[in-house]
Amino acid sequence: MRSEEEEVTLTELVTNTLDARGVLGKLRAQLRASVFLALENREKAASLQRFENPALEALMSSEEGLLLTECVLEFLEFYGLAYTSSVFVPEANLLTPFRGREQVVRDVGVPCSATAPVLLSVLQAATAEGRIGGRGSGSGSGSGSGSG
Repeated sequence: MRSEEEEVTLTELVTNTLDARGVLGKLRAQLRASVFLALENREKAASLQRFENPALEALMSSEEGLLLTECVLEFLEFYGLAYTSSVFVPEANLLTPFRGREQVVRDVGVPCSATAPVLLSVLQAATAEGRIGGRGSGSGSGSGSGSG
């Protein structure tokens, strides 16, 4: 039991020394300030989670809107944009977890290459079908390489 007594004595000595030097007071003040900031940020985050964007709310109420957000998430994941994703998810108020690339590919219904994000595959399919035009010179029919 002697080591426990020594540990308690050492803890008291360190605490008293830090308190006498004002270190503990400073740490307590920093902790209080951090708690207040966290509470304030929590209130702000809660207000952000309420839809303040009617257009986004309308989009998110449809299956296509939800699929679109999953395509965006898959794009961010594909390119390793974790920080961007960590901002996008709460800002878009995505309450359900990302279902994964395979499910998004199935839902989109477009052949997708493993070497490209789903959004690019959708864009290439629409371009190949002539539903949208390419930028600039326009893409020819058939190549599908996206390098035109």
